[in-house]
Amino acid sequence: MKGDFSRNTFDPKKHYSNVLMQQGRVHLDADWNEQQAIVTCRVETEARDVIGKCGGPLGGAGFGLVAKPDGTLVIGKGRYYVDGILCKNEQDAAYKDQPDLHEPPDIPSLLKEADTALGIVYLDVWKRHITALDDRLIREVALGGPDTATRVQTVWQVKVLPVQSAGDSSELQELIEVRKELLQMLMELEEAGAGADQIAEVKAKIEEVEAAIIASLGRKSCADSFPEWTDLISPPEGKLTAQTTVADDDDNPCLLPPSAGYQRLENQLYRVEVHRPGPRGQATFKWSRENGSVVTPIEKFNGKEVTVTSVGPDAVLGFSNEQWVEVIDDKRELDGAPGQLVQIANVDPGTRIITLKVAPAAIDSRYNPKLRRWDQTGDDATAGGVRILTGLHDLEGGIQVQFSAAHYKTGQYWLIPARTATGEIEWPPFEVPNTSPEAVPPLGIHHHYCRLGIVRLKDNDLRVIQDCRTIFPPLASPALRVERISWRNDDLMSISRFAEEGLRMALSGTPDSRTIDSSTMIVTAEVSYREGDSQSEVPLNHSLILHGSISVHGNIIHWQWDQGTNPDGPSGAGFLAVNSLAAIQDPRIIRLRVVLKGHVVWGDFGQRRLFLDGQAFGRPDLRGVDNSVRTALELPSGNGERASDFESWFFLGTEGDTPEPLQVRTVRFISVRETGEQPSSAGDINVPPVPSVPPVFKAGERINVVEIEFNRAVSPEGMKPNGEPQSIHVDRVDQAGNLDKIFGDIQLVDEHKARFLVQDPSRFPKGNFLLTILGEDRDVDPGVRAQDDGSLLDGDFDDDPGADFRLEFRAV
Repeated sequence: MKGDFSRNTFDPKKHYSNVLMQQGRVHLDADWNEQQAIVTCRVETEARDVIGKCGGPLGGAGFGLVAKPDGTLVIGKGRYYVDGILCKNEQDAAYKDQPDLHEPPDIPSLLKEADTALGIVYLDVWKRHITALDDRLIREVALGGPDTATRVQTVWQVKVLPVQSAGDSSELQELIEVRKELLQMLMELEEAGAGADQIAEVKAKIEEVEAAIIASLGRKSCADSFPEWTDLISPPEGKLTAQTTVADDDDNPCLLPPSAGYQRLENQLYRVEVHRPGPRGQATFKWSRENGSVVTPIEKFNGKEVTVTSVGPDAVLGFSNEQWVEVIDDKRELDGAPGQLVQIANVDPGTRIITLKVAPAAIDSRYNPKLRRWDQTGDDATAGGVRILTGLHDLEGGIQVQFSAAHYKTGQYWLIPARTATGEIEWPPFEVPNTSPEAVPPLGIHHHYCRLGIVRLKDNDLRVIQDCRTIFPPLASPALRVERISWRNDDLMSISRFAEEGLRMALSGTPDSRTIDSSTMIVTAEVSYREGDSQSEVPLNHSLILHGSISVHGNIIHWQWDQGTNPDGPSGAGFLAVNSLAAIQDPRIIRLRVVLKGHVVWGDFGQRRLFLDGQAFGRPDLRGVDNSVRTALELPSGNGERASDFESWFFLGTEGDTPEPLQVRTVRFISVRETGEQPSSAGDINVPPVPSVPPVFKAGERINVVEIEFNRAVSPEGMKPNGEPQSIHVDRVDQAGNLDKIFGDIQLVDEHKARFLVQDPSRFPKGNFLLTILGEDRDVDPGVRAQDDGSLLDGDFDDDPGADFRLEFRAV
């Protein structure tokens, strides 16, 4: 934030919840700003914990994408949250007419330049500092228009990231041509007033062809990992160390050498900001002793002469000869691009004309051009900025900075408060004198990203092939909700897994077990009808209600197929229809439909009885076996109804069609001593479900090993002894919920079993802990993958790979 501030005092690690003013005290801008930062951090953290990284409210979700026939991409109105930050789009807007992204690149041209037809449409969200120079309504004209407080604006920009696809094939070209012919046929039928059945038949064929097109594109799913996306969202690696010059050795300890510490006579807030991006050695920076707050609007350009609104009140807060200034405007700032650095030749206060040594490039007056002062001097200061090199850079007054070896981005900045009272700068670890300064990451600008959809370009025909948004129902809905199911809707499940594990559903609360029985949870098998011993099918379906034993464990409903008690008997039609499935070439002849009756399933919570709101809305997704299109369900369920049924379906497949998802089966806590291994009193933790009450063991047991057993063989990546990165993390959790990493080593005991070994002499002391097994790649740490097919860990047991497994435990 380039403002006239004294310093930035907010530090989330201090866990402050309020700033309290006292009577008769001096009021400082830093106190006010810290209170606002505390509130913002609290609100955004809460939203992120409740909603997740990305999400839009059911009924009000915005930023849906629609590709029109003329090639225009429309961004839907509504709300969406990115890392807890609320983004609002007040009205449907064309991609090229976004309020915070002027003249975005043309999507077809962007994809063609990248030699690809596939692109991820995403939200780039960040916060921008706004002053009265950017918004004139901030000034109060009744008081003469003084410069008072500033604002922070949430900027959202919809952008397109080209990604590489599998390429076009002859089959894909044929499918595209067929789709065009069907669309033309549909238009002609609608214009001719054809019958509804005929139109419906053509639409069904179009859907089949579009599904085949999607399946032939190769990598294209919202859930896929793209290297281009990983590069985009990678956090900044560069760090800065700031210090003051070290005093020379002197025999007299009572004398302070004039060259020691901060030497200027004024308190300052120094800003060090990256100008040109790139690695150390190529990137450049600029700095200001006034936090970059000396800035003035540009009224007119005339070659080297620039007419400005004001040249400043004095030499300290104004402009003077030989200073470096940056010509910048809103478009460059919103694009994250640096302005043009030029040097002042002469300042004429009477005419408000600043003559530059070099005529700046043409600036569009529509984008609010400004002139901002920077304070670098000497031979290192150039039109490209000060080159970031190895070693210390001298600023002024004894302040020195050093950049780590990393890649830097334009706009990243650090603030350095310098104080004359201590003759030192305020920099971690905030010692006086600060003899061991720490390297810290930039304060900003922090960009937050979320995928909105995937687009495909063919012959300048832009189509949205998948919606990547996550939709969530209102939490205030007075009802139970279905949060997870152990199968994938509209997908395949193997017969053996269905018979052995049954079906599990997790609700948002504990239902009354008396309401869960065969009359309220109904599992129906829908099979093709065959007459007698004939192998030919007739166009009818035969529905069989499968009987099963139902149990309720907390919020988990478990339905287990009871093969011997089917209404037809052990050898009846229902039993034979399912068990003879291996002989059927097309396994999707048998479809299972699961219904949970919302009007008669309830739970009592205090004085309130809540019924099940089971409405779950569908979204397009891909099947795990053949990448064909399926209908996934948005969970948790709920549409603001007091009661409604939950319904889902899936297909039974032959062995090998649907590999069992990679899941955690058992967690053990072990003490390894000289006398051998001794299991913890907490016992084995069998999952699922993850226990609602954290397991507890005694700190005196000297537990130093956490053993995890998986249901399938896992890849050794991230589980190598003495290796980094690691796929298993253990953290200590303090009272404020902050995590403190426990260092340990990972050992793969066998293909199914891994161990986290706490480094000696550490043990688990008294406290709360969190075991996390990564279900997706996290920075440099890889997600846990199955050894045979590379599928990611299903850590939340929803039958959908790519989620972390988390287990809280305690030592007392």
